Amino acid sequence: MKPAKHQYTILKQICNHIPAHLVPKLSRSFGVDKKARSFSP
Repeated sequence: MKPAKHQYTILKQICNHIPAHLVPKLSRSFGVDKKARSFSP
């Protein structure tokens, strides 16, 4: 008996618990958005 493969990795499952609006808000408050060069937070 082999265990079934899961569709999501553990990292993906953790990221699903983070609200989408929280990342841009935190990046602006800590100034990360001004330091990023190649992608937006």
